[in-house]
Amino acid sequence: FVSLGLGFLLMMGRELNDMSQVIAVMIIIIIIGLVVDKLIFAKLERNLYERWGLDLA
Repeated sequence: FVSLGLGFLLMMGRELNDMSQVIAVMIIIIIIGLVVDKLIFAKLERNLYERWGLDLA
């Protein structure tokens, strides 16, 4: 079994009833998701809008 990663930390926090760890890991996952959205998907979306000739509102 893998003992590294955010999923493992989330699972261990849940099993140990450590709500502060669970919430901290959830916040980190949200931050990673927002960063990926802004850095990768925003650029892809902008390129799609330009390709199809749509205005960015």
